[in-house]
Amino acid sequence: MSSRTAVLRGVVWCGPVLVVEIVALCVGLGRTPQRADDEGTYVAQAWSSLHSGALAHYTYWYDHPPAGWMQLALWFGATGALARHQSAVLAGREAVVTATLAATVLTWLLTRRLGGSPVAATVAAAVFAISPLAVAFHRMVYLDDLAVPWVLLAAVLVTARHRQLPAWAGAAAACAVAVLTKETTVLVVPFLAWVAAQRGHPAVRRTAAGVAVPLFVLLVAVYPVSATIKDELLPGAGHVSLLGSAWFQVAGREAGGSVLDATSDTARTLASWWSLDAPFVVAGLAAAVLATARQRLRPIAVLVLGHVAVALRPGGYLPVPFVVVLLPFGAVLVALVVEGGLRAWLRHDRRFPRSLTRAMAAGTVLAVVAVGAFWVPSATQGLRWLTTADADRPMRSAERWLAARVGRHAVVVVDDAMWLDLVRAGRDPDDVVWFHKLDSDPEVRRRTDDGRTVDYVVTTVSVREDLAHLPLVHAAVRRAVLERRFGSGEDRVDVWRVARRTGGRA
Repeated sequence: MSSRTAVLRGVVWCGPVLVVEIVALCVGLGRTPQRADDEGTYVAQAWSSLHSGALAHYTYWYDHPPAGWMQLALWFGATGALARHQSAVLAGREAVVTATLAATVLTWLLTRRLGGSPVAATVAAAVFAISPLAVAFHRMVYLDDLAVPWVLLAAVLVTARHRQLPAWAGAAAACAVAVLTKETTVLVVPFLAWVAAQRGHPAVRRTAAGVAVPLFVLLVAVYPVSATIKDELLPGAGHVSLLGSAWFQVAGREAGGSVLDATSDTARTLASWWSLDAPFVVAGLAAAVLATARQRLRPIAVLVLGHVAVALRPGGYLPVPFVVVLLPFGAVLVALVVEGGLRAWLRHDRRFPRSLTRAMAAGTVLAVVAVGAFWVPSATQGLRWLTTADADRPMRSAERWLAARVGRHAVVVVDDAMWLDLVRAGRDPDDVVWFHKLDSDPEVRRRTDDGRTVDYVVTTVSVREDLAHLPLVHAAVRRAVLERRFGSGEDRVDVWRVARRTGGRA
């Protein structure tokens, strides 16, 4: 088959999935989910990189490598997305949608590379594209969403049958970009190396590895080398450090609690994934377990199961978007395991007794029917909520109220999801304070006299969840009166007018 024919065939099979995905992602993109604090942080950092050359809108403390928001900055600069949208986070979501469409195509290609038929590849792409769990995260600006296309590109390249030397070099570069976009994707690298070892041609395997491994190390090393040049690699008084921040991320964060404790952060995160698409979670885990029996799929299966083990580890911290990197691999495994079961149904595998083959095939078919019966209504309900609800209305209403009722020189403490919108509306960045920085940034504490000159505090779900750990923000809210409340429940946004301890502007 010529390359042109292969491309046309891929367009025919994958094109309709992309059309459906565009609808699922773009309808109501600015309304649901409600903008999150992390989204605002990454978008503000991208804006800062683009407009001032700084890696962050506050002191960059090496919480994550900067490649993710630098990609956002490139998108903003190339497309003018910030000028098109009143909401800066919505401009960032536009970039994530584009990255997700690329990831869908790569999911289709990876399924084909792993032996799946065009039908199986289309099923994998469709599950990845329209699962409510996937759609919910693909409508948000998480670094994981920007890293996944690079991970999938690396996976596609290491499964190449021809020209493996340049393919492996490309995979190494893609892996490096993924790790510099979201550091947790380093967990995927050993499994991709396993795939490469399985599929590498003996004549070029050692040479290709000799090129790919040093290239990956050199590219990733740019990050610590740049920190070393700035004298910010090691912890020390009066400056941030890469290793200090890395230690905090690995061991310094407050543990999420036991998965068996329904009130713990870990249990709530897992419950949120389950509530969005329980059938896909079940099917993905089952497919991963079954796929360990197939040599070709074993690295991907162990990748998924290994990440699950990390998520469930006692005493660990579980990031909410940790599941994002598992979504394409889970979809690929579901499609390939189902197709394998159907093929066994149609033809007897002589390696196993006929009765066992038939029983396994029948079990696979019944499982598919059962999961499908639950998944279709569940997915329909989840997608309906994502495309019709307006969870962000309280935040937009609060921004409009601040613009109309609060003087531009008032000091306002806000969720980072609102920070860039208020700055772009004409407020001085020094007067718009990201709530975390009121407690953690010495310069902000000095500028606000430890919060005494704050005029307003805007509380969202992110602020309320962290309030107990932020004494200065908490103190400001305690001496404030509720000026306006927008919305209700978890998505509500409250505007508090703070009684200053010293005279100040309002």
